[in-house]
Amino acid sequence: MERSFLSIVRMALAAALLAAAGAAVLGEAANAGEISSIVAVSDARFDGPESEQAREQDLQELQKAVPEHQDSYDLLWRAARAAWAIGDRLDDEKASDRLKALGKQALEWAERAVAARPEGIEGRFYHGLAVSLYGRGIGMFRSMLKGLGGEFESDMESVIKKSPGWGCGAGYRALGRYFYQVPRPKRDLERSEELLRQSLKVSPNWLRTRLYLADTLAAEGREQEAGKEYRFVLEHDPDPAEANETQTLRAGAREGLAGLSQRAPLTAAPAGGKPGKAFAAP
Repeated sequence: MERSFLSIVRMALAAALLAAAGAAVLGEAANAGEISSIVAVSDARFDGPESEQAREQDLQELQKAVPEHQDSYDLLWRAARAAWAIGDRLDDEKASDRLKALGKQALEWAERAVAARPEGIEGRFYHGLAVSLYGRGIGMFRSMLKGLGGEFESDMESVIKKSPGWGCGAGYRALGRYFYQVPRPKRDLERSEELLRQSLKVSPNWLRTRLYLADTLAAEGREQEAGKEYRFVLEHDPDPAEANETQTLRAGAREGLAGLSQRAPLTAAPAGGKPGKAFAAP
């Protein structure tokens, strides 16, 4: 009788454990499915047509989702990306407070993404861009004092080392832009050109890289070569992956062409009317 009772108890415990394990598996599956859905919507917004409303909505939705999935690498780096996408289009002087706030939030998310998956390329890349946002918000001088430039360089060098072709040469492109935009003595136009041409080897028709190269060449006083690159941006269709930025990139190319005759070598401001940006966009 006692053995029969013990057997019943063991069977009940086993059933309870199996039920708990099954519930956990179902919970994990539901959690993964929810994250996948959020990721799909975020990617669609990011890759879609240029829209300030879509960018703001993406950030708001990710702000809501991250607390519910605190260790999700896929959500954390996308949240940092969403903050960067808004900040990239803001004016440094007119929107410094928001740039600082966006940068601070993006840094928190990106740092958590890197902690969740130290080998992840996206986490390091968007950590670098979060550094750039925050640096723009606090200003060039304070950025240099805080050593933010070194952090940015380290992040992009890590991306290049892990996967030179990732993001159509995004690591090369961002670091090349950085060496164009930082002030002297850190500014290095030769290094900027070298890195941008490395990016073009990965993706020859990437319009953002062409625009950045044009700016660097113009700053070196090589106006004919710069004009050729600006016209490339205006005359060629973008890669589908950057089609959502065509309007912005072509506006920068038109501005660059118009300003070539007024540019002074080694002192030119970036195309797009954003002088003073301390860091790069990808």
